[in-house]
Amino acid sequence: MWHVSLNPFEGVIRPRPCGTLCIRLDPRYYSGMQVPLKHHFLPVFYLKQWAERPGGMITEFCKPYGNQVKTRRKHPEGTGYIKRLYAAEGPDDLAYEIESDFFSPVDSQAADALWVMLGKGNPSQSQRAAWAKFLVSLMCRMPEDVRLSKDMIAELARSILPSLRPFYEASRSEGDTDRFDELSASFEAASPSRALRHLKRMISHEKLLSGIQAMTWDILPVQGARRLLTSDRPITYTNVLGHADSHLVLPVGPHRLFVAAFDVSFIRRLRSRKADELITLANRAAVEQADKYVFGSDNEQLRFVQNRMGQGKSSQLVERMITLQRERYPAMLEAISRVPLEPHMLGVLDRSIA
Repeated sequence: MWHVSLNPFEGVIRPRPCGTLCIRLDPRYYSGMQVPLKHHFLPVFYLKQWAERPGGMITEFCKPYGNQVKTRRKHPEGTGYIKRLYAAEGPDDLAYEIESDFFSPVDSQAADALWVMLGKGNPSQSQRAAWAKFLVSLMCRMPEDVRLSKDMIAELARSILPSLRPFYEASRSEGDTDRFDELSASFEAASPSRALRHLKRMISHEKLLSGIQAMTWDILPVQGARRLLTSDRPITYTNVLGHADSHLVLPVGPHRLFVAAFDVSFIRRLRSRKADELITLANRAAVEQADKYVFGSDNEQLRFVQNRMGQGKSSQLVERMITLQRERYPAMLEAISRVPLEPHMLGVLDRSIA
């Protein structure tokens, strides 16, 4: 129950009825396939929308040092990633699971949905589900989200573990060495892995996904004096997504905005605005809430980015989850204190905070 597995073949060695072992190796371990090191928080298909031609480059705005914004021309494949962003301490099987087995299908299916929507088609139900999942992923897959999630799970472990000592003592046989501190350290060391799996569960949250799918969707063409920008906080959304006035907005290219809302009049109001006003509103949102990166088709808006980058950050989904968790600490500790001191309850509590 406290064991942190470092076995890359865990779950693939299975007994057969005849008593022999059936060993099913993961292909990446025997084919020489490398675990991808580039973990894209903004997928290539999305950033490609800002390239002026197929295979073209885009402009990356960033602050490599100090407060001075610098621009670099980049291929979409060469930006919007951090090496081993979704990795945890230990073997790379979790990083492969997150980047290749989870985010890669999410992004691939979302790319198909966007292609349909940009062609003014109606996405299928499965494509709507894929696009909704992609939108939620943009709310909690950014580098700052990953760091905060790891900190949150580690903080939860540190808060809960001392209250589990009585259960450990109840399960320990007389004369056994006291290993509670050692086991606690191992449990806390697994926090990064737990955090990454927690992010997967957030992105796959059925209620949130179904709510976004239930909204009215539209792609607004926006042609003005300037072009739309995007950033490492690309999506703007209301604090609550389940209300009648809930909505979200995402630039999907230099001349197009994706909008989702329960109230159709909100979309109509956006459509009625002058293009330059809408571009300014969207760019202010994307740039002001940016953490480290802004992206565009060119560098013509360098001054705009320099004056506004990171100046209007709002509370993000992961930050709200952390606040909610901290509010629940007292009730959680109180509930643990009321659990009967029976040895088997240690495993139950372990699973409940995993």
